Amino acid sequence: MKFKDVRFNGKREIRKEVKHDIVNFLKKELNYSDYNEGFIFEYIDFLIDETDYDVRRNRFYYKVRLSKIDLSVKLLKNVALEYIKEHQNDFLLEKNLN
Repeated sequence: MKFKDVRFNGKREIRKEVKHDIVNFLKKELNYSDYNEGFIFEYIDFLIDETDYDVRRNRFYYKVRLSKIDLSVKLLKNVALEYIKEHQNDFLLEKNLN
């Protein structure tokens, strides 16, 4: 079930922690001041919301046939980084566009 559809205690804290980890990673990997932070936050929220989450195991996962493959926060960090790099013009501040 998608993270946005799951209801449980502590959901806000998990979102906050994962988002914080991803943003800190992006700050190290990108020239972060060149990017629109609001757009990055929106994308991270979308990424988290659209990823499946198992409440019992407290893990993000990807479903393959009858099994679930755990997705680490490290993988989500790399997905966010690669997406932003591929769609750089959508995230850059206007003054930094080519």
